[in-house]
Amino acid sequence: MYDSDYQLQKAAVSRKEGGSVPSLHVYDISTDRRDTLNEEILAFVSSVQTGMRPLVSGSDGRRALALARTITECITKGITGFVPVQ
Repeated sequence: MYDSDYQLQKAAVSRKEGGSVPSLHVYDISTDRRDTLNEEILAFVSSVQTGMRPLVSGSDGRRALALARTITECITKGITGFVPVQ
């Protein structure tokens, strides 16, 4: 399982390990600390100023938002496991 905390800018991966008695081990993933919201805003402004296509299209953004809403709904309803992507 991969876990990321955008506010604390930390990431980790959890793996089930062991033989007859499995256990869960958590490993931190090295990440660069950046102000991603500021980078997103600067990329948008640059796209508007230069007329170049944005790195992420409006359609991609809409799909990402739909997935985030689906995940939030699953969490609210206590649904675990596979989250369908539409």
